[in-house]
Amino acid sequence: MIESCQIVVFITNFDFSRQISPGFSRLINYSKAIGSDHLMVIWLSTKFDYRGKISIVIKEEHMELISDKVFNYKSTFEDFHFIINYLSLNNSFKYLFRKYKIENVSSVLLYPSTLSLVIVSLLFFKLKYSIRLLIEKNELKSAISLNRGVTRKTFLKPINNVLIKPLLYLTGLITDALAVFFDGIIVISTRFELLYKRFNKNIIRIPILASDDLISNESQDSSQHNANDLFKIGYFGWISEKKDGVISLINSIINLNGIKYNNFCLDLYGPSTIETISLIERLCRSHPFIRYHGSIPGYEIAPILKRFDLLAFPRPLNLQTKFGFSTKLAEFMLSGVPVLTSSVSDTKLFIHDGISGFLVESSNVVDVNMLSEKLVEIRSLDKNKLSRIGKNAREIALLHFNPYQHADALIRFFKSK
Repeated sequence: MIESCQIVVFITNFDFSRQISPGFSRLINYSKAIGSDHLMVIWLSTKFDYRGKISIVIKEEHMELISDKVFNYKSTFEDFHFIINYLSLNNSFKYLFRKYKIENVSSVLLYPSTLSLVIVSLLFFKLKYSIRLLIEKNELKSAISLNRGVTRKTFLKPINNVLIKPLLYLTGLITDALAVFFDGIIVISTRFELLYKRFNKNIIRIPILASDDLISNESQDSSQHNANDLFKIGYFGWISEKKDGVISLINSIINLNGIKYNNFCLDLYGPSTIETISLIERLCRSHPFIRYHGSIPGYEIAPILKRFDLLAFPRPLNLQTKFGFSTKLAEFMLSGVPVLTSSVSDTKLFIHDGISGFLVESSNVVDVNMLSEKLVEIRSLDKNKLSRIGKNAREIALLHFNPYQHADALIRFFKSK
């Protein structure tokens, strides 16, 4: 099979020993969709010690993850690791070409896209090997830099705000612009499609993808989760106001329970900056109906989702949310639990207010009063209505976010010359 099989190579900067990120899940779903007897998927990571011995970390049917020798460098200046990225790619491709013929490599997909990895890949694959080079754009790098925070206790916060953020914003702009020189682009939203279609005609839009493997499709009566008539709301992901409006969600629950309600409960799961975690822990001590559980492995999330009456993330409107498309929307919808979010990006294509979920209007700052009113409205619905809305969302997710639904389009994209 190897002799006749075409190969698609995914280039990442993932640590393969930590398989918990949304990006890792997305590439797994790509691999499921395109892997076949005629198309082999191989993952290579630049985040390993290029001096170490390369090995196969995971080998499944039609998929290999190569190299587990992690090179522990700081990620703040990963955009400038040109030499490390070149040596890593050169070493791993020498290994690859000992196993497979270079003519078998159909295309290379770059994910994610730091400045150094983009430039090195353009030089390495397009100039040195003349291999077809693709890239995925799921968020604006320049927008991410604006929302970037400090994740550890450090005295460098003023330097981060004055020097590092502007520098990363500039590198983000350059990285976003260089995508037009790739042979094809996978975009995650219609906004990205409109942006890049003016410069690159070979574009395919693939929305958020999520696997249904870990989520049972058995219906559950939400009443079994409502001891003491609590209305349980859950949030999972990176805890941030700029990205998901989490602090506004917390304030909304606090306001509601402080006025005339006492049955709203919010559980938070996920990492954040040291400042945000400190703030949330203080709020939890003052308000026992706000509970923070820290980070949990990805495989533990799916069973927990179904414990809640509502899953919420009221995203504010900014560059990151306008172009991006949250992976958690697909995972939440697949759970069959009703979802509350805002009308940013392509959300309205899949969530219809009161039918397949709930929407609040997006704005630069989350309107806490409007959010509170929406929560009261949702809480007033009978359980059968909420159950139907959750089931409608699940059906939409199975139709649009299942990786196998996009298999034919992805195979054509990766194999076309």
